[in-house]
Amino acid sequence: LGASETRYRLLVEHAPVAIYVHDGKNVLFANHQFAKLMGAPSPQALLGYPIAQIAHPDERAKVLERVRAVAAGLLVSPGMEFRVVRVDGGVTPALVMATKCEYAGRPAIQVVMVDETERLRARAEHDALETQLWHAQRLDALGTLAAGIAHDFNNMLAVIGTNAELGR
Repeated sequence: LGASETRYRLLVEHAPVAIYVHDGKNVLFANHQFAKLMGAPSPQALLGYPIAQIAHPDERAKVLERVRAVAAGLLVSPGMEFRVVRVDGGVTPALVMATKCEYAGRPAIQVVMVDETERLRARAEHDALETQLWHAQRLDALGTLAAGIAHDFNNMLAVIGTNAELGR
């Protein structure tokens, strides 16, 4: 059991995603990635931090309702996106997954949080490039149409010029 606990703690503390445990009101445990995501100097600085302050005010009610549902053991969707309010007041988009657990002999909720900033930035860049491609294709189609019209007009001018020459 002790070896299992050590492996679990090592995994959680060095995971590349933010992980924290709360009792429905306050943070009981935080790993280094959660401290980094929240802009805190250390995981210990977040112990006792009110979980209601983690969610953006516009999404706070929805997040707290989900916390109550997870704590009650109700089936909830696997992930939820919301804006995290950092300790310094900055806002970071995150994908959050939560599960009911036991921590220090008490019921708790373990949360895994993934910073979505880079994925959303890449998505916005992809959308901008897609829009540029669409404009380029549209301009290419207009160029092809203009070339076709010019070619047909040139053919008509050749016929008119030939007939004028014959008429002269």
